[in-house]
Amino acid sequence: MDTLTTVHRFKISLHLPAIVSLASALLICGIIVTSAAGQSIKPRRALVQSQKRIIFSDLATQQALAPAKAPVPLLIPEGEPPTPFPVPPQAMVDAITRTQLHRPTITPQSAPSQSPVPALSFAGLGDNGLDGFFHIPPDTQGAVGSNHLMVALNDGVLIQNRDGSTNKVQVGLTAFWQSTGATSVFDPKLLYDPFNDRWIFASTSSAASTSSSVLIGVSQTTDPTGVWNLYKLAGDQTAARNNVTPTLWADYPSIGFNKTWVIVTVNMFTISGNGFSKATIFAFDKAGLYAGVGAQSLSAAVFDDTNGFTEAPAVTYDNTLATMYLANRWNGDSGGFGFLRIETITGTVGTESYNTGPFVSTQNPWGFTGSTNFAPQAGGSALIDAGDDRLLKLVYRNGSLWASQSVFLPAASPTRSSAQWWQFLPDATVQQFGRVDDPTNTNFYAYPTIAVNKNSDALVGYAHFSSSIFAEGDYSFRAASDPPSTLQSPVTLRNGDAFYNKTFGGPKNRWGDYSNTLVDPVNDTDMWTIQEYAATGDQNVCGSSSCWGTWWGKLSLGVIVSPASLAFTSQPLGTVSPAQAITVTNGTTATLNVTGVIATPSFTETDNCVGQAIAVNGTCNINVKFAPSVTGSLMGTVTLNDNASATPTIGLSGSSFEARLKLSVVNLIYTSQQLNTTSAGQAVTLTNASSNAVGISPATFGDFAVSANTCPGSLAVGNSCSVTVVFKPVSTGSRTGSLFLGSGLQAVELFGTGTQAGPIGPRINFSAVAMNFGTQALNSTSSLQLTISNSGDTTLNISNFASSAGFGFGNSQSCATLNPAGNCSLNVLFTPTTTGPQSGSLKIADDTPGSPHVIRLFGTGGQTNAPAISFSSISLNFGDQTTGTTSTQQTISVTNSGGSALNITNVSAFGDFSATGCVASLAPQANCTISVSFAPSVSGTRTGGIVINDNASGSPHLIRLFGRGI
Repeated sequence: MDTLTTVHRFKISLHLPAIVSLASALLICGIIVTSAAGQSIKPRRALVQSQKRIIFSDLATQQALAPAKAPVPLLIPEGEPPTPFPVPPQAMVDAITRTQLHRPTITPQSAPSQSPVPALSFAGLGDNGLDGFFHIPPDTQGAVGSNHLMVALNDGVLIQNRDGSTNKVQVGLTAFWQSTGATSVFDPKLLYDPFNDRWIFASTSSAASTSSSVLIGVSQTTDPTGVWNLYKLAGDQTAARNNVTPTLWADYPSIGFNKTWVIVTVNMFTISGNGFSKATIFAFDKAGLYAGVGAQSLSAAVFDDTNGFTEAPAVTYDNTLATMYLANRWNGDSGGFGFLRIETITGTVGTESYNTGPFVSTQNPWGFTGSTNFAPQAGGSALIDAGDDRLLKLVYRNGSLWASQSVFLPAASPTRSSAQWWQFLPDATVQQFGRVDDPTNTNFYAYPTIAVNKNSDALVGYAHFSSSIFAEGDYSFRAASDPPSTLQSPVTLRNGDAFYNKTFGGPKNRWGDYSNTLVDPVNDTDMWTIQEYAATGDQNVCGSSSCWGTWWGKLSLGVIVSPASLAFTSQPLGTVSPAQAITVTNGTTATLNVTGVIATPSFTETDNCVGQAIAVNGTCNINVKFAPSVTGSLMGTVTLNDNASATPTIGLSGSSFEARLKLSVVNLIYTSQQLNTTSAGQAVTLTNASSNAVGISPATFGDFAVSANTCPGSLAVGNSCSVTVVFKPVSTGSRTGSLFLGSGLQAVELFGTGTQAGPIGPRINFSAVAMNFGTQALNSTSSLQLTISNSGDTTLNISNFASSAGFGFGNSQSCATLNPAGNCSLNVLFTPTTTGPQSGSLKIADDTPGSPHVIRLFGTGGQTNAPAISFSSISLNFGDQTTGTTSTQQTISVTNSGGSALNITNVSAFGDFSATGCVASLAPQANCTISVSFAPSVSGTRTGGIVINDNASGSPHLIRLFGRGI
C-alpha cells in the first residue's frame, strides 16, 4: 500500500516583528538584492519565418505509403535548469506576514476516500520509431476534443477515437511540421480550446543549433485529421532581428491561452556551453492564428525575461478574462519558504505589456532537483531521472490559479521526489497546497500535471516509482467538497510491465519530461490524463531491451456505464438474441440507489441493480437481449432511475429481417494472409426461398471485396446465384467485415487474419473472446472449454492465468508453452455464490503483443429452488460430410441443475441440421439427450443451431452447430 501524505501549512515559531525587522535589515544592507519583482516589460514584434497549410490525413497517407526505414536511436537534447533565483526582500516580508496573519495552523487530515476508478483506460502511442527514430524521453502529451483524442510524442502524432476503439491516423512528429522547413522536431505540447473548438499545437526544432525554431499550429476546425495552419519562428529572435548568427537555442515550450492570446514560452540556452540565458515569451494574436493569416500578417509580441524559467502560461477557462496569467518556480528553499512568481500579460493585441510579480509562498520548502538518476524501480539497480522543480501546468478556473510541479524532499538534502500542487489567487494568496508524498522514501512521484473542472474538482496525474514496482502512471482526484489541501488516495492508471534502463549512451535514464491532465470539453466535468509507463522491452519494436508506453485514463464523475451503447447483429424476426452485458459503476461520491431499470420495446433486460445500495466505486450488471417484433433497423435505450444527479442512457440498436434468402454459409473464414496481398475467393450461394422476387445488391465492409457476382439485380423465386469475396488485409491481426446482400437481407460475416512477411514471433489466438455460462445453481460449478492456439512462428509462453471472483479455470499447466501451430484446451469454470447476472474476466499474461489478454465471462446464479439448465456442450462440429448425405448422429446431454422441475417445451434446429429429443419435464438433477445430425445441401462451411425453449432463466437457449459440405 502506498503511503499518501497531504501537506498542509504549519505555523512558524519566530515572532513576527523580529522577522519583519530582520527582513527589513537585510533589505537595507543589500544582502537580498534582485529587480525581478514589479517590472513591466514592453515587447518586440516576433519575426515569423514561414506559414503553411496542411491536411493531417494526407500527411498520414503519404507516410504510410513511403518506403519503410529502420528507426535509429535518438536522445533528445535538454538544457540544464538554472539554480533557484534570489528572493527579493519584500517577497520575504510578504511571505512572513501572510504566514502570521492569514495562515493559522490546521490539523493535517488524511485523504477522504479512494479516487474514482477510470471509466475508460487504453493505450496511447507506443515506443515504435514512427518518426524514423527511437526517442528518449517520449515527452508524453495529449489533448481531448469533442470528438477525438490527440497524442503527440517525440516519436509522432496519433489521432484516436474518444473511446480508444480506433487509431484513426498517425504521422511522425517532424513529418507533421516539415512543410514549414523545420527539421529534428522535439518537445510537443497540445491543448484543445473548448470555446472555439480548435486544437493548439506547439513544438521546438533543431536543438542546440543555429537552426533552432519555435513552432505553433492550430486546426482549422474541431477535426484534427483535417486542415491545420502552421507557423515557424526563429528561436533566437534577437539574432533574427539583427540578422546575425544565432547564439541561443529554444527548449521546452509551454502553452496556454485566454480570449485574446495563445501563449508559447521557451527556455533559451547558449549553443556554446548549453548555459541558461533567459525565458522568451511569445504572445500570438489568437484571432489571427485561428484565421490562418499569412506569416507577415500574424501579430505576435515577444518578451524576454532573464529571471524566468519554464514560465507556464495559464489554460484559461474564462472566456471573458482580459488578463493572461503565467507563473514559474522561483526558489523552493529560501529562509524556510518556497516561492513561485506570477506574471501577467495585459493590454490589447499590438499594445501588450508583460508584468512580473507578485510572489506566492509556502512554509513547506523543497529542493529543486535530485541526483542525475534518482527514482528507484523493481528489477534492477538502475535509477530513473525524476526531472526538476519547474512548473508543469497552470490552470485558471473560477477565479483561482492551480499549478503542479515535481519537488524534492527534504529540501536541504533530498532523498525522494514528490508531486506538489497549489491553488492560489491572482494576488498570490494561497488557498490550498498539497503533495503526493511518502515520507518513508519508499515511493517517489514526479512529472505531475493538474486539471480543474467547472465544479472546482481537481485531478493530478503523475509518474510513480518504487523499488517494489516497475515505473507506472498514477493519478489522484479531489472533489471540491473534500477537506482543504487533500487529495483522495492514488489509483494506478497503468502499471509498469518491465525494468527500464534506456540511455542510448547518455548519462540519464530519462523519463517524462512531462505528462498531461485535462478536462473533457464535452461536459466540462469529466477528466482525462495521459501518462507514461515502462513497457515490455523488444529490440525489434523500440530499439532496446527497455520500452516506454503511454496510456489514457478517463474519469467519469457520475454514474458510469460500460459500454455506453450496445449494437446487436441482424436478428431473424420473432427470435431472441444472446444477452449482452452492461456494467454500471458508481463514480459519484455517495451511495447509489437504483430504483428501476427500463428497456424500450424490442429489447429486454435483467439486472442485479434495482434495490441495491451501490457503494462508491461499486458495480452492478444489466444484461440486455434483442427481441425484434418488426423488421428493419430498430433503436432503443436502457434507462436507470436512481438518486444520482445525472445518469447516462445506454443506446441500443439492432436490425431485424425476414429470412427471404437461403444462404450456403453465414460466414466466411480466411486463412492468414500477408498484408496488402489478395486471397483466393470464397463464394456464397444465395437461393430465393420467399414468394416474391428479391433485390440483390452485394457490398462489403472491412478488408474484403466482391471479386465475382452472378446475381441479377432481382433474383426470381426459387432461383440461385453466387457472390465471391476476397480478403486483402491492410493491418495485421484479426480483421472482420461483412458482406451485405441488400436492403432488409441478412449479412454474411467475414473473418481473416493479416500477417507480416517474415518472422513475426509468437501470436496468441482464442476460440472465444467472451463466454456465457447461462444459469447455474448456486454453489455448483459448470465448465466451458477455451481453446488457445499459437499462430506465430516461435514458441508462445503463457506466464499466468487470473480470474475474477465467481469464475475459475483448470488444467492451465497444459497451456504454459505452445509451439507454432500448437494449441491447448483450458477449462473455464463458473461457481456462483449469489443469484442474478454476474460478469468477470479471465486474464492471460504471455509474451505476445497486447498482453495481458482478457476473456470476458458472463453467467447467472440461479436460485437453488428454481430450474436451471446446463449442457454437456454448447457447440458441435460435424467436420466434413458429403453433400446430399446425412451424418452419424452426435448427442448433447441436457441436465436440470436447479432445484425444481425443468419444463422443455421445444427443441428445434435450423440450417442443414436436425435435432430430436428432450421435449420433456426433468426433475432436479435429471437429464435427457438431444440427437443431432448434419445433412449439407451444398459444399462449403455450414453453420446452424438448436433453439431450446424452457422455463429456466435465459430461455431460449442456443447450441451452435458447425460442419462442412464436400
